[in-house]
Amino acid sequence: MGEELQVELDQCWVRGRVKLEPGKTGAEIAALPGLGIAVELSVAEEDWQLNGSAPAGGPMTLSETGPTEVVVVPAEVDEYRAALKARDLPAALAPLGDRHIRLELTLAHDATKAGFHWIRDASALESVLKGKDWLAQLGRVFADGQPQTIVVGEGAAAYVAAGGIVIRGPNATVAAPTRGLSEAEREFLQARERADPPVPAPPMLRPTAAEGLQGLEETLAGLTTAMTWYWLADKVGERDDGIQVVFTGGRVAKATLKPSGGGDAKDAVELFDFATAVDDPRRPEAVQQAVALAVFTDADLGTAAGPALATAKTILANVGRADVAEALATERNVRDAAISAARAASEAARGAAGKTMERVILQTGAAAGILLANSKAGLDDHLAQRLLAVILALLVLSAVLAFMVEYRGARSALASFKTDLKLYEGTLGTGAIKGIETMATVTTAESTITRSQIATGVILAIAVLVDLLAILALA
Repeated sequence: MGEELQVELDQCWVRGRVKLEPGKTGAEIAALPGLGIAVELSVAEEDWQLNGSAPAGGPMTLSETGPTEVVVVPAEVDEYRAALKARDLPAALAPLGDRHIRLELTLAHDATKAGFHWIRDASALESVLKGKDWLAQLGRVFADGQPQTIVVGEGAAAYVAAGGIVIRGPNATVAAPTRGLSEAEREFLQARERADPPVPAPPMLRPTAAEGLQGLEETLAGLTTAMTWYWLADKVGERDDGIQVVFTGGRVAKATLKPSGGGDAKDAVELFDFATAVDDPRRPEAVQQAVALAVFTDADLGTAAGPALATAKTILANVGRADVAEALATERNVRDAAISAARAASEAARGAAGKTMERVILQTGAAAGILLANSKAGLDDHLAQRLLAVILALLVLSAVLAFMVEYRGARSALASFKTDLKLYEGTLGTGAIKGIETMATVTTAESTITRSQIATGVILAIAVLVDLLAILALA
């Protein structure tokens, strides 16, 4: 349709002298507002000019300046003016036939209102997605992290579909994309301090069906591979020649991303899924190690996904076996510590009960001696009461010592162990921790402490009661 000065996503400027195609040129332009594209049009010949303006989705307003007879013969003037009044661009251009005229055409599309992006033709879109600022363009398209649709104005019924994007002609019949960024993927990007606005995850770009638009299908496959490396890289930086990715393993691998670099999109997506599907920090680390062994030049990025995936799985399996062995050793050590803590608590409880019994026996024996002296040796009743009161105080002190110091110390040993046990939850797992907490040795120790406390309380209560009765008897 003329000399294209600039074609961008959602925008197009056309300037130049073009040959009109009767019945086609006007119809193509008139259909654009219905696609959500704002149109500014100027068709000129000598001193005559036809101007058209239409907002996205709205009707087109037509007006002319200059002498009509420059382009319209007198017999067709009435029909021409009726077309202007009816805002019928194809009919207004019909009297011009197939002559060459000066054309200025500006197209602007608001994707946020229309719900899809627009570009004039497939080659223009390929240029956008393969250009130097390809990553910024992807960020612009997927600014909200949701699935997107791009309508190719001259795409007719052709389409290419991926999980998170559909590129289609105006007449294509294809299901809308449904795959957006998950919360886990957003967190994965944020943890790497990159992608603002968010960029699509590789599965969102991998082609799954196509009818025509082969070049764009290949472009999406290349972008799928490029975005896999972008997401999984240890570091990302911009250079004059493109986006550099860095992988750090046994060596440092550096390469420059090229969206047209090709590669197996299936392998790339499988590698991405392996690294991100499970919240396991060992997986991205295994990928770093594997890619560092597979990438030596930029060209390796196209073929490294499959070998890197196989190597990463092997690394993770070896790490997993080592982790299992370490976890088993840790569990054995923790169980030994549980047995030791339980035994110490049981011994402390039994020791507290024994010491309390010894004190009660001595104090009760002293009380009996006082009562005997009072009855046989004539010990003064008042003095005997005072001595029994001292023994009562000693009994209370024995109770405080037993319950507040000795038994509390026994329980503290078990409580401290259980607190420390929580630190191993990440290594051993909740089930193993629960099993250790309910070990027979641990539960028996808790029962021993409880029984010892009950026995000590009963003995002290009896001794105190006897001492009180003796004091009251002497009153």
